Amino acid sequence: MVKSVYFDLNGQPINIKGYRIDPVSGDVLHNRTLKLMFPFTNLDERGCVPAPFCVEKFNFNPYELQGTFGFMDKDDPGGFHKAYKAGKFLDKGGRQVNMQGFLIDINGSLLDRQGIKRFDWRQFSQFGGQMPKLYTYSGQRFDIHEVMGVFDRKADGTLEFIETQDEMGKDVVIDKGGNLVNAKGYIVNE
Repeated sequence: MVKSVYFDLNGQPINIKGYRIDPVSGDVLHNRTLKLMFPFTNLDERGCVPAPFCVEKFNFNPYELQGTFGFMDKDDPGGFHKAYKAGKFLDKGGRQVNMQGFLIDINGSLLDRQGIKRFDWRQFSQFGGQMPKLYTYSGQRFDIHEVMGVFDRKADGTLEFIETQDEMGKDVVIDKGGNLVNAKGYIVNE
């Protein structure tokens, strides 16, 4: 039997690494849904989740942080229209966004489409409140928007992929700019 001696700011049981746990079994639980994520037996001796999850835990889906926009120019699908009201940029739904089109709260923290804070504003203060360039596994820097396809959204907020055929007759998916994309909406070569 595992007994948690650590608690988060809301008084919820966590392990030494800060993962939300079941106070009896020590299993790692999803923070919001409380669904089982990792059984206690899968954690290492330090309380870390197994690879590759311990390495990938900081990955995120930028589409879940992006507001909903109308695109201004077919020749430049990356140029999107943001409303400007009372000194703030807004998406089509009236939600506040930053210059990059990411959803933000009143402090400038990045939110997901459900309104849950994913990045604290302090993480971006040294970059003027913008998301900095990211790094590939090989150490190359890139802007996240360079790899994101451009899409309209359906009423439920999901991306509207454009299905078509390439010059060889193969079924492919493209974005609004005609870029080939994968099933997650990222621009690919083939």
